[in-house]
Amino acid sequence: MPNDNADSLASIENIQYQAQELSGIDDTIPLARRGGGDRVVDSFPSVPALRVNVPEIQDSKATFKYNFFVPDEREVINNDGKVIDVSVSRSDEIFFQINNDRMSRYVELSFKPPKKYSRIGALRNSNTVSLNLDKILVEGGSNSSDYTSFELLDTGAEKHLYNIMNGSLLITKVGDPKDSPQDGYNKLLEAQSDGAVTGEEKKLIASALKGIQSKGYAVAASDTSPEVAETAGDLTSRQNFSMQMHNLVFDQVIKSGLRIPDSIFQDEYSFITTKSSKISAQAKVKNSSNSMAEKLYTTQVAAIEIKQVNQEGRPPDFKTATKSTLPDYSMYPEIKHAGYIIKKLEVLENDTYADRGFLVSDNPDGLYIVDKNVRYGGVYVYEIRSIYQVKMIAETRVQNDASLDTVSIVTALIASEGSSASVSCFETVPPPPPTNLNISFDYKTRKPFVSWQFPINPQRDIKRFQIFKRHSVSEPFALITEYDFDNSTIKSSVAEQAQEQNLIRFSSPRISFTDNTWQTGQKPIYAIACVDAHGLSSNFSAQMEFEYIVRLNKVKNTLISYPNAPKPYPNILLNRDSFQDAMKVSGYDRMKVFLDPEYYKVSKSMKNASGVVDKGLEQDLNFISINAQEDTYKIHILNLDLQKDKILNIRIGDFSGSPLTTVGMTTYSFDSINL
Repeated sequence: MPNDNADSLASIENIQYQAQELSGIDDTIPLARRGGGDRVVDSFPSVPALRVNVPEIQDSKATFKYNFFVPDEREVINNDGKVIDVSVSRSDEIFFQINNDRMSRYVELSFKPPKKYSRIGALRNSNTVSLNLDKILVEGGSNSSDYTSFELLDTGAEKHLYNIMNGSLLITKVGDPKDSPQDGYNKLLEAQSDGAVTGEEKKLIASALKGIQSKGYAVAASDTSPEVAETAGDLTSRQNFSMQMHNLVFDQVIKSGLRIPDSIFQDEYSFITTKSSKISAQAKVKNSSNSMAEKLYTTQVAAIEIKQVNQEGRPPDFKTATKSTLPDYSMYPEIKHAGYIIKKLEVLENDTYADRGFLVSDNPDGLYIVDKNVRYGGVYVYEIRSIYQVKMIAETRVQNDASLDTVSIVTALIASEGSSASVSCFETVPPPPPTNLNISFDYKTRKPFVSWQFPINPQRDIKRFQIFKRHSVSEPFALITEYDFDNSTIKSSVAEQAQEQNLIRFSSPRISFTDNTWQTGQKPIYAIACVDAHGLSSNFSAQMEFEYIVRLNKVKNTLISYPNAPKPYPNILLNRDSFQDAMKVSGYDRMKVFLDPEYYKVSKSMKNASGVVDKGLEQDLNFISINAQEDTYKIHILNLDLQKDKILNIRIGDFSGSPLTTVGMTTYSFDSINL
C-alpha cells in the first residue's frame, strides 16, 4: 500500500521551513529525520504566554462637585506626571476634608472594594504603594522575553462606530438619509438575519449610537466641547484592552490593522508602528521559538524586598532533610491588598489624551477618593488599579556569577488591569431668579427706577443681569439692557447674546436700572433674570407692572406674575387663573397617574316615539373619553428650573366587562365577588 503519510509529512516540512524563512531564521534545524526506514517528526513546544490576574475594584464612578466660583476655575491644571497622595483612613475624614478645605470644585471617585478571597488579606497602616511606584508590575505586563504587553484605549470610538455603521447602511441599502443614529442602528440589526450581533455586543453598539445631546450649558475657549465630553464618557470609549503579542508577529499584526482604513484603533496602531517594527526585527534575529530555554517559562519582577530563605543563601538539601527541618513554605504566596493607584488623563479637544499624573492611596479600605486638581470645563478619565503586595518564593540571580544565585522570599507589588471612570466637569444647575423686585419713580430723570437684589446663591457665580420689558401679557418680553460684570479669566460663551447697544459692562455688580425709554402714560411690565459664569440662565423674577398716575403724582405697582416663570412660558405663573387643570409641585422626581372618577359612565335618558321616557333608551355622554387604541388625554409637564417640558400621552381602555348586578346586604357573604 502506498504511504499516505509521506506527502503529509512533506507538507508539514515545507510549511515549517516557510515559517522559519518568514521569521528570518538562517540556521534552520531539520524538522524531520529518517531512521530505519521510518520517518520521525520533531515536535517543538509552543512558547507560553504568562498571565497574572488579581481582583479588580467594582462599580467605579466619578462625580463632579461644584461648590463656588473662582475667577481662574477654567485655567488648565498641568501636573506634568506629578504623583499626589490622597490617602485617608476613613470615609468620614474625606467629608471633613471637603467641608473644611473649602474646595471650590473637586471630583469624587467612588467604587466598591475588590472581591474578597480567603487567602487575600489587607495591608493597613503602610505607605508601601507610595514609596515603590517605580516597582509596580501591572498584571497585563507580566510576560516572558518573547512577548510584548500593551494596552489599547480609544477616545474616538463613538465617532468611528458611527462612520462604520453609516458605511454598513450604505452597502446593505437598508438605511435612509433621514434616519437618526438610533433608527439606523435598529434597521441595521433587523437586516442581520443571522443574529450576528447579540448580548453585550448589541448593548455596546446601541449605547454608542444614541447620539450626542447638549447638556444645556455654554462652553468657553478652554472647555472641552459637549460632543467630545459625551464621547469620552460613553461606554465604548471607556473600553480598554490589555494584550500580549508574540514579538515575531507583533509588527505584522499592527500593520494588518492599519490596512483597514477606518478601524477603531487605527490611530493607536499608527502610534506604535515604529516600536512594533523594531521589536519584531530584534525577535527575528534572536528567535528562540524552537528552543527549550528557561527564560521562556519565567518572568522577572522588580522586588521591593528580598529575604533569603536561610543564612547561607542556599536551598536546603531535600535528600537529607526531614519534614521538621524543612522551612514551612505553605503560607506562600502571601497576598495582601495594599491600596490603589489611579492614572489621571484629560481628554483634549482633538480627541487625544494628556497625562495629568497619578493619584495614590495606601488605604485599602478607602472607597472614596477626592481629586481637587481639576478645572471647570475639563473632561477626565481615571483608570483605577488595585495594588497587591505579594510575597513569594523566587530565585534571585547575580548577573555573570551563577554561584551567587539564591532562593529568597521576594516581595513585589502587582497592579490590576484597572477599571476606568470618566467625568465631565460641568455644572448644569441654573441660578435662582433675582428677588425683591421694586419699581419707583425717579423725580430727577422723570423715569421708572427698577431695583432688585441678589438671590441666595451659595455658588457665588452670578455674573450677568438681564432686564426685560413688555407692555402687556399678550406680548413677549424684550431684552432692553444686560449688565455684564464677569471677572472670569476665561469667559464662557452666552447662549442669549445681547446686542452691543444693550450691553453694559461693569467691573462690579449693579442691581438697579433706569428706563430712559419710558413714556408718560405707558404701563410696562418689568422682569429680571440672571446668568451665571457658565452661561446658565435663571427664570424670570417676579413680573411687576408699573403705572405712574400723573394727576395724583403717585406710583402704582401691580404684581403680574409670581417669580420663577420660565423664559419660554412667561405667563405660566400669572397672578390670575389663566390656565385650567394646572398644579405646581416641587421636590419630586416621580409621578403616578390614577383614574378615580365619581362615575365611569354617564348616560342621558331618552324618550321614545310616544314622548315617554324609556329606560331602555340611553345616550352615552362620553364623560370619559375611552379608547384603548388612541391617545385621548395629554399631560404637559414643565420643569421651571431647567426650562424644559415634556408632553405625556395617555389612553384609557375599558376592560371591566359587563356591569355587575348589585347585591343587597342581605345576601352578603365572604364568597361574594359582586359586592
